[in-house]
Amino acid sequence: MFENFSLFKRTNELEGKIDQFFDKLAEASVIYRLAVRGYLREGASEEFKERLETVGDLETQADGLRRDIEQSLSKNILIPDSRGDVLGLIATADDVLTLFPSSLWAFYIAKPVIHDQFTNGYNRLTNMVLKAVDELALHCSGLLSPSDAATAD
Repeated sequence: MFENFSLFKRTNELEGKIDQFFDKLAEASVIYRLAVRGYLREGASEEFKERLETVGDLETQADGLRRDIEQSLSKNILIPDSRGDVLGLIATADDVLTLFPSSLWAFYIAKPVIHDQFTNGYNRLTNMVLKAVDELALHCSGLLSPSDAATAD
């Protein structure tokens, strides 16, 4: 009886970490969008730099969560049928998240001039990419379902 309780507690903790990870991805996406819009309006302003730093902090926090998730999945052998899928999804999402601060740093360092005639197109392109990221974060939040917990070792 206590063994099952411990199993469900660990599963709930893992699910919480996965949700937190994808929350960080979604939050970084919002800040990234604001940073790009700000850059297109004002260039590499102080506000842009603050958003760059915020995105970097979120990416660092998500990296810590990713390591915790990987450790929990490998150590506790929870959700055995889906473990590889979850690890792959987390790794791919982490790769995307890593691109946010690196691309903002590229803006900050290179300071490209984007002419007004291209601003709307650039905003649309950014929005389309981030919509895909937001969908990923939305659909992957709550990744573990109650049936996963029931089939865990």
